[in-house]
Amino acid sequence: CCYQKLILKDNKLKGAILFGENQALSYVYKKMEQDVDREELKRLLKLYTFACQNCGAEYDESRKNILFENLQEDFKCKCGQSKESFKRSD
Repeated sequence: CCYQKLILKDNKLKGAILFGENQALSYVYKKMEQDVDREELKRLLKLYTFACQNCGAEYDESRKNILFENLQEDFKCKCGQSKESFKRSD
């Protein structure tokens, strides 16, 4: 698919690395050095937040290095629940 990394500082887009097919390219050019909305970026980059149905702990893909679907099958929540106990929350 593609590799994408965006660098934000004080909610301003400061840099980006985009490889492969990427729908974010025009957005990045338009928003460089401007304020950006994190939720808008998450939608554009197709990043999601998952919540543990047992304790409510969140796994926010926009703040992690690994997409939720790519986590190891034996991934455990801090409460001990398995990956299957998480549901997409947005």
